[in-house]
Amino acid sequence: MYSLMRRGETMPSTAMQVRLPEWAKEFLDERAARRNTTKTAVVLEAIRCLRSQELAQLMREGYEEMASTHKSLAEEDLAGTTDSLPDW
Repeated sequence: MYSLMRRGETMPSTAMQVRLPEWAKEFLDERAARRNTTKTAVVLEAIRCLRSQELAQLMREGYEEMASTHKSLAEEDLAGTTDSLPDW
């Protein structure tokens, strides 16, 4: 997977080239200028956002799966205890 970095932490970087449509290049240029930062920082911000969304989705799916499992276990447990509970 990817390593998690804290804000302000630096690590060695690797140069790479990508092809972008003109609108994406313009967006990067404009956002970097507005925020007084680099295009690299804008790209990293976007990647962090996507990574966060992906993690949230995976967690949501995991919690939904666990909820279903826990519900089944609770129902089985309840079914087993009704025989041992006194009638009131």
